Amino acid sequence: MKSVVCLLFIVFSVSVHGASERSVHQIENQLKLIILGEYAESEAQAIRNEIAPLLAGVRSRTLRLFELSECGIQSNLLNKDWIRRASEMINRAQEWGSKELEMFARYCRSYAHTIHDDIEKVLEDSNIIAQWAEQNLPAYQQLAFANRTRLLAFVRSSAIIAPDSYRDFVVAQSLAETPNQLAEVKTGLADLLIHLQDLPEAEILLTEAEALLAEVTTDWIRADFHIVRSYYYRQLKQHQQALKDAQQATAIYRHSGVSYGESAGLIAQIINLSELDRLQEALAIIESIPNNNTFLSGARRDPYLSMAFAHIYRGNGQPEKAIVYAQTAYQFFAKANASSYRITSTLRYAELLADTGQWQDATRVFKEYAELSSTYTQHIKSQYSDIANTRLNLEKQQHKEQQSELKSQLQEQTIANLQQAQTWQVMAITASITLLLVMTAATISIRQRARRMKDMMGVDQLTQLPNRRSIAVQLDQQLKACRSSHPVSIALVDIDHFNQLNENFGHPAGDQLLQEMGHQAQQLLADQAQIGRFDGDEFMVICPGRDKQDTEQLCLTLKQKLSTLSLQHLGIDMQPTVSIGIATTETKRTALTVLLTRANDALKIAKEKGRDRIESSAF
Repeated sequence: MKSVVCLLFIVFSVSVHGASERSVHQIENQLKLIILGEYAESEAQAIRNEIAPLLAGVRSRTLRLFELSECGIQSNLLNKDWIRRASEMINRAQEWGSKELEMFARYCRSYAHTIHDDIEKVLEDSNIIAQWAEQNLPAYQQLAFANRTRLLAFVRSSAIIAPDSYRDFVVAQSLAETPNQLAEVKTGLADLLIHLQDLPEAEILLTEAEALLAEVTTDWIRADFHIVRSYYYRQLKQHQQALKDAQQATAIYRHSGVSYGESAGLIAQIINLSELDRLQEALAIIESIPNNNTFLSGARRDPYLSMAFAHIYRGNGQPEKAIVYAQTAYQFFAKANASSYRITSTLRYAELLADTGQWQDATRVFKEYAELSSTYTQHIKSQYSDIANTRLNLEKQQHKEQQSELKSQLQEQTIANLQQAQTWQVMAITASITLLLVMTAATISIRQRARRMKDMMGVDQLTQLPNRRSIAVQLDQQLKACRSSHPVSIALVDIDHFNQLNENFGHPAGDQLLQEMGHQAQQLLADQAQIGRFDGDEFMVICPGRDKQDTEQLCLTLKQKLSTLSLQHLGIDMQPTVSIGIATTETKRTALTVLLTRANDALKIAKEKGRDRIESSAF
């Protein structure tokens, strides 16, 4: 009896310990998400308050993450103390040998540095985080993504290091896994392109981000979308629409408790109201700003709102009062090289100097404005040219990787052939002279087979369709031949729940389904389109000369045809379905990688909406 009691006690202790470990694991994951800014301030604080009573007796790493989570909430509040505290945490983590804790502390410190515009220190920490987190995927994919989008890309964009920022966004997009992350990275990339005056491409990205908003669960990501779109409309001089988006962003930020974002929304409202000459409304917003708003009071108030103040008072016929604010903005932004704010503040100050009869100073500042404007225009053109080169280099790198993979496979096949030939030779020598003839015949057969395999490198062995490389080459040829009057569309066709079929009924059943689907699709499409096996259970269909509507109709016919297939002859009672993502381009400058990315995005949306459907991503 005593032994039974002891056994029950041990089992109970182990189960309690297991539950405790699971609880600590869940707590640490929530704390990490708070640090990475996955929650709005109010929600993050509520979660942190729920966790606080559960910390008695937990390991020291959990306590340190709890402390850092406060930084995740307060780092937006211009609190330099968090730079010091995060630095202390980094030192302690290094003493304990905890790389994970060190990286989250570095994230807190670098994020706090972004609020204080200390770009060099942000880059120093963020590059260390990127190197570590991206070497330890997938466990730290969330950290790697947040570091790329919210630190590296953001800071480089602010500093107008456009190619580096663009590259970071591309890496971040490859790390994105959810509608939240996809919407965030597309919005951030649109913001960068707006800075570079590439408004058509920014519009495409904003349209794609807006399509994801229905599935976005984080308020501040939706608010960021509206604030960036407000900036986009402002560049188009559509100030009424820009004001509407700024108002939406401010309301969402305020509801979520994101004070930094609320401040950005209020600034956008005030500036657009001043451009619409609705000066009294702009003044009313300024007077309603809470005293505890750290971003719109004190030193921060002057540089971002002084230009709006100057415009408002000038419009009210008070140039003497307006010039005081214009001079404040001019002096502050004179420190910011290659800044659009510096150019605007310089022009406004020059105008007010002229309004007040200070002609000599006005002439000097107007000359400064002309030089700045010319330099900034050249700088933007140079940065945009660098981005084009970055895009080209990324595509070249992808091509080199594909060539390297092909070369590696050819080498492996050659080695396998040689090994097989050597095996035959050993068997022939050790057997008899008679077997020498057999060995010779086998060697000839091997060489013939090697030649056949080399000839068939462009053919998928299972379905006998063009393989990934072959279909990609065909797509690249179609894109190069594309003219504005001849669009090119592609469709990625994915078999729904294919892995489940393999697990439940074995790989032979999956292989037969792939063969039958490939055969049926090839027969149906015939001369209408090109089809190849793109990846695993995914096919690519190239539709040259077809626009979005024609391609959707063709894919609908294909989808209906494939859904009639049956596996009952294998004893499997199920009807296969497919999800399809379509991308269409009518511009000859579209890169293969861009078209594939958009088709893949559309396919992801089709899967996330429940599968067995078609989604499009037209340019």
